[in-house]
Amino acid sequence: MGQAEGLDLPIFIILGGVLGMLLLAVAVIAFFLVYQKRLFRQQEELQQLEAAYQKELLQHTIEAQEKERQRIAADLHDSIGSMLSATRMYIHQLNGDLSTEHREHLKRETNTLIDSTITQIRTISHDLFPPQLEHLGLFPAIQTFAQRLQATNTLAVECQLPETSDLSPHQELSLYRILQELLQNTLKHAGATQVQIIFKKHPIFKMIYRDNGQGFNASAVRQLPPGQGLKNIESRSFALGALFEFKAEQGTGMSFELSLPDKKQAPLPS
Repeated sequence: MGQAEGLDLPIFIILGGVLGMLLLAVAVIAFFLVYQKRLFRQQEELQQLEAAYQKELLQHTIEAQEKERQRIAADLHDSIGSMLSATRMYIHQLNGDLSTEHREHLKRETNTLIDSTITQIRTISHDLFPPQLEHLGLFPAIQTFAQRLQATNTLAVECQLPETSDLSPHQELSLYRILQELLQNTLKHAGATQVQIIFKKHPIFKMIYRDNGQGFNASAVRQLPPGQGLKNIESRSFALGALFEFKAEQGTGMSFELSLPDKKQAPLPS
């Protein structure tokens, strides 16, 4: 009897060890499942936040385009329309019985209005597509713009530019507008004295912009309301289909990098 009890003791130990290992395995599996579920939930939340942000940028792009159309419509209606109406009135008066002096006066006024109308139309046209960009290309247009800015003794501008861009007109215009937004932000808010503009074509097309201003909190850009600050730059970059990144710290200046992995990708018109 005592010998049988002695043989049963290792069996209880073995069974207890197996049960303990099973419990440990169940605990590990349960922990893994809970951790994986939590990880999936965090990834889903991040995806939802990113989707909401992309939607916000797209909405802002559409709103900016609509605002630009409204501005152009107002310029055409208020400025061009009123000048053409005045010109028509003068021409109608010229058909009447007038003194030579009055007729010559109306002719001068008519010519002045026609010249002003032409100038205003040219201004609206240049706002839509800068003539330097159309006739010279992206890099010569940037160089000319930088030289004019530097001539005002406002900023010291250093440009490192290739000779050609190999980009579509829409891409060139989008990059030009982004660069204008960056320079405007530097002039208005950064308190910078130097700006560096670099374009690279290989291995991918890249634009790099740096200033030595006071910098900003890059993470705060996403909290800005549409139409304010650097939000316009983000929405234009998003519409361009580009990868982009702000790097900035308070008091250390700002850098912005944008890359076009596919140079043939057609962006939305701006």
